[in-house]
Amino acid sequence: MEGYLCRQDILSNKGLQSTSNVWSEFYAELCGSILNLWKIENNIDSGQLEIVQTPIVINVSNYSTDICSPVLDDDGLQRNNVFLLSAGSGDKFYLQAANDSLLNLWVSAIRLSCYESSRLQEVYTATLLKRTGLREILSSTVLVKGKLEGYLQVQFTSTDEPKKYWVVVSDHRAEDKKKKADLAFARGQALFYETKKSKKPFMTLANVLKTYAIYPENPTMIDKTISFRVEGNLFPAKQTDSKPGDFVNLSAESINEMAKWLIGFFDSFKMYGRPKELLYDFKDPISPFFAVPTGR
Repeated sequence: MEGYLCRQDILSNKGLQSTSNVWSEFYAELCGSILNLWKIENNIDSGQLEIVQTPIVINVSNYSTDICSPVLDDDGLQRNNVFLLSAGSGDKFYLQAANDSLLNLWVSAIRLSCYESSRLQEVYTATLLKRTGLREILSSTVLVKGKLEGYLQVQFTSTDEPKKYWVVVSDHRAEDKKKKADLAFARGQALFYETKKSKKPFMTLANVLKTYAIYPENPTMIDKTISFRVEGNLFPAKQTDSKPGDFVNLSAESINEMAKWLIGFFDSFKMYGRPKELLYDFKDPISPFFAVPTGR
C-alpha cells in the first residue's frame, strides 16, 4: 500500500519528548512489515516540492497501531483521521491520512502486515524445532517443578538496548491478593528480576498469545538463531513506570538454549498443543502450521 501521510513526532526512539510539534508531509509505502516514509520538502531555489531520496524505514511489527481522537496542531487547528504508532516507552508518532476511508485502510493494512509477519515467524519456529539437535528438546518438558529460570538478554521495546535479567517462566502463578483485576492471569506467567538475588520482580508478563523465534536478517545465520519474541501483556511492578508495549524480545546464549526457552514458554502458557506435543497439523487452529499451504 502507498500514498501520502502527514507525521508528527511525540517521542524519539530514545524515549525523549519531541521538541517540535510540526506536522510534515511524507510519501509512504508499506511493503510487508516495512513502512518507508519519504519526506516531501519545498525546494527554495525552484519553489517546487521534492521528495527526499533517503526514506525513514520503520518495521511496524515493533509498534502498536491505534486510531486516535482528533489532534490539535500548533495553530489550534483540528487534525482528523489520525492514528498512532507506538513502540511502548520508546519511539512514538502520529500519522494522518487524507480521509476516514484511507485512515481505515492504512490501519488495517499495518495490522494485517503485523499479523502475517508473526504467523510466518511461528511457522519458521515450528520448522526450526524439527531440526536434528533441537527436536530432542520436544520429547519432554523443560520445566522443573512447573518453572524454567535463568539469565536472558531482554528488550521491552525495540528501541531499548538489550539488558541481562533473571527470568522465571512458570505454568502457574503465586497467589497475591494485592494484584489488580487486570492481573488475573490466564495460565502461566513470566517474571523479570534485576538479578537472581532480587526478591521481587520489576516486570510481569501474562496472557501470552504467541511465542516465536525471530528469523535472522541473513538466512545463513539460521543455525545461530538465539533471539525470540513473546507477545502478551506486560505489567510494571511500579505504577509510576510507563507501560511498555505488548511484546518482549529475548536472547539466549545459543540456539539450543533458545529452543529450551521456547518450549518453556509453550508449556507454561499451554501453546501450540504443548505440553503434550507440538502440533504440526495444518487443520488444527491451535497448531503453528494451521492453514499453511501444503500442496495437497
